[in-house]
Amino acid sequence: MSHQRKPDLAWTRADLAAVMFLLLVGATWLGWESGRSRIEFIGQPPAEIQRVRAARDRIDPNTASRASMMRLRGIGPAKADKIIEYRSSNGPNAFRAIGDLTGVKGIGPGTIHEIAHELSLPK
Repeated sequence: MSHQRKPDLAWTRADLAAVMFLLLVGATWLGWESGRSRIEFIGQPPAEIQRVRAARDRIDPNTASRASMMRLRGIGPAKADKIIEYRSSNGPNAFRAIGDLTGVKGIGPGTIHEIAHELSLPK
């Protein structure tokens, strides 16, 4: 009858050092990931954030660059140039109301209706 030897379950210092190292790396990674907080919205962001974004992205035709005006629906290079020409001829506050844009050749009520929500005019 042979006696089976029981396995030695004692941990060596090298084993303990390896486990401690892995625990340290794992804890550091978890801390890093939890510290990188992100705000994510499911669906639409709250109304206040939408209003702030909309106000920030609005364009003032009295001061906007040609490229900025071309971001507006229905405003291409030619109409952007005409807006700049109009405000050069009529002063720095040529556009006091949205309807003043009808003074620019090629911009009518339909265009104004399309872009009104994207404009910011002095109050």
